[in-house]
Order: sequence, then structure tokens, then C-alpha cells
Amino acid sequence: MTSKYVSSLNTDPNGVISVTLRGISGAVDGKIVTMAPMIDATNQATASNLGGPLYGWRCGGTGTTVSADMLPSSCRGN
Repeated sequence: MTSKYVSSLNTDPNGVISVTLRGISGAVDGKIVTMAPMIDATNQATASNLGGPLYGWRCGGTGTTVSADMLPSSCRGN
């Protein structure tokens, strides 16, 4: 899937979404932002948890290559 600001979007077997950015600025174009499904406040979901209820999402965690100061405050590993 692509759009004005997304050059690619991928998911891994554990449900982690990785978005490669474009068309924003030289500081972030080509960088990746991740969103990981969480089963509770500290534990990321795995393939065995998929299909069950989620606690929420962690944005900007492992795999994110955009520097934290360039992410929205709501997307800084939370």
C-alpha cells in the first residue's frame, strides 16, 4: 500500500506494522515507523496471541528508524 506519505507498509508474523515514509522531509523520508500490538502494558503480542484481545499498540518502538524527536509525542515508544 502506498500513499502521498507512505512508500511501503509491511506486517510481520507477530502483527508488527512497519511503515516507510516519503514526501515529508529529508529528515524522515525513507525512515521507518513501527506499531506493535501489545497484550499488556509491557509485553508485545506474538503470533500465538493474534486473534485475541489486545491491550493497545506501541508506536515508535523496536524497528523504528525515525529519531524520537521527529515523532509525534504520542508515538515515542508508547
